[in-house]
Amino acid sequence: MINIQIKLINKFYQINKMTESQRLISLREHLNLSVVAFAKSIGIPQATYYRIEQGSAKLTAEAAAEIVKVYNVDTEWLLLGVGGEVPVFKNQVTEELVPKKQLTEVEKKLILLQEQVIELQNDKILRQQQMIDEQKHK
Repeated sequence: MINIQIKLINKFYQINKMTESQRLISLREHLNLSVVAFAKSIGIPQATYYRIEQGSAKLTAEAAAEIVKVYNVDTEWLLLGVGGEVPVFKNQVTEELVPKKQLTEVEKKLILLQEQVIELQNDKILRQQQMIDEQKHK
């Protein structure tokens, strides 16, 4: 069981050096969407999204929250790059490591608890990003 925990932690907290813009481009290309289609899907103007991808504008907390909601992307990957260069989707880390049917009931419960903790951390990061955005606009 400890071996599974170590694998989860090592994989989840692998931080890549991609910029926010590079992660957005990676996600959009992974989803096979154009700039126009992606911007429309998250409810922001195409020109604004283009500037975000170019690095001349920052992703707002609202747009990040919409990306997380619409595409089920892991918040820490989107905002911080936790998890590697390829887009990380919620619950992907656990499911890739070990099929759940091979785990004991205790291990399944432990993973479920870890996923809940990660979700709480994601919510906290989004709230902090919103506070930062609000302070910038004052």
